[in-house]
Amino acid sequence: MPAPVPVEKRLDYPHVVRRNGRRNLRWSIDLPSDDGISTVPPSGFPQKPDGAIGDLGTGSRETVLRTMIETVRRRGEPACVVWGSDDCTWIDERGRTTDGNRPPAGEIAENHLLDYHDAVLEDVWTIRLPEGCAASHLCIRWISAVLVEITPGEPFVLGSFFDLPKGGRHDPAAGMMSRGRLKPPARFRGQPVTGVRDGWEVVGPVQPCRDGAILRDPWPEDVHRACEDIAGKSLPERIHRAAWRALNPEDRTLNYVGVLKAA
Repeated sequence: MPAPVPVEKRLDYPHVVRRNGRRNLRWSIDLPSDDGISTVPPSGFPQKPDGAIGDLGTGSRETVLRTMIETVRRRGEPACVVWGSDDCTWIDERGRTTDGNRPPAGEIAENHLLDYHDAVLEDVWTIRLPEGCAASHLCIRWISAVLVEITPGEPFVLGSFFDLPKGGRHDPAAGMMSRGRLKPPARFRGQPVTGVRDGWEVVGPVQPCRDGAILRDPWPEDVHRACEDIAGKSLPERIHRAAWRALNPEDRTLNYVGVLKAA
């Protein structure tokens, strides 16, 4: 009999993606046993019991979907079950389903799986704001040919290790410890590490905050006003120039001083 496959190395599919403000979160789903899904963890999403692994058959898929519909109805929050790279089922608050072939991406929500999944980052330009502003950074990107988005930004948390994994699960931070302190490598989860916050949070590139996005026409005065609304104060001309050049680079092959690409 083959040895059981550790939970962190099991199949990527199926999994569940749900909304969490601006950023989707991704939760693993354990494959059902012959008796169906036996556990529902604190997250409220069903997971397969230890040792069950294999391809989803028709009956198994129906079991997962039925359980997920019940879970979504109980929680009152929509979710999407991702069966494969081009196969998913959206479930609304009432439990109604819609099939799709472009699954949503989601940031992994389970600490013991962090180092098996690259971070999911948004493609934005970032500008560091002066001290005393309401936000530490601006994030800027084009939404369409006629619309730009400006948001407050902050370093993205690549991993938070305040609590140890429970049940003997894999600990991604174990190899980062040195004399009782967390010392992460230069890169973690496919991204550069920019620091450690509060002793146990590994942070990386700047990303948009959950709230505070402003949509504007791509006119200089509108972009300038939005930047100052986010900063909560007047900004020096160099910040306005950097914001405008992030959207309208004079030379698309150059990196402008004060403007960084997050992903």
